[in-house]
Amino acid sequence: MTIQSYTDLRAEVSSYLYDRADLYNRIPTFIQLAEAQMNRRLRVRRMTARATATVDSDFIMLPASFAGPRAIYLNGTTGLPLEFVSDPDAMAQRKALLQASGEPTSYTVVGRQFEFGPAPQQSYTAQLVFYEKLPALSDSNPTNWMLVDHPDAYLYGALLQSAPWLKEDDRITTWGGLFTQIVADIQASDKSDTTAPRLSMPERIDIQ
Repeated sequence: MTIQSYTDLRAEVSSYLYDRADLYNRIPTFIQLAEAQMNRRLRVRRMTARATATVDSDFIMLPASFAGPRAIYLNGTTGLPLEFVSDPDAMAQRKALLQASGEPTSYTVVGRQFEFGPAPQQSYTAQLVFYEKLPALSDSNPTNWMLVDHPDAYLYGALLQSAPWLKEDDRITTWGGLFTQIVADIQASDKSDTTAPRLSMPERIDIQ
């Protein structure tokens, strides 16, 4: 069958699981766990989102849909993105050496917050460019771009999550191999696609 909606997906997963009535109400959990895994593993341009935020202290909250960083730009500055510091401890060491506020030049992610260094000496408007989580499928949100473009990722991702619950260890290898290959193909296709604009580093951007 063609998988075009959340209902279709649940039905197809159920079919692969032999339409067991006792499993049908578990399928939403399998789908949710598959989405969580895709949110951790995938970083493609279709996941890119933008938001504005006020930076007037060391820390600001991450956007609710945040899955990973791409770039942050501050208004009234060079137009270049801030440097991303992957290790929060390295950021703490930098700030300890500076011991002064100023125009932020770098940032990191600590828990559910962005941390900036040095601490801003004034208020800035920032443009946040980030990877956002997949819009979660549900009865009230029956489709998203991932389901439309890659229904097989959802199908085998959900089946992979079903295998431990069913204690089908051999199926973990089968579904896991298919799911891993699909995710790798999606990532590779995104990298090789030169028809869409890329966000290169560094890139200038004019912010008024």
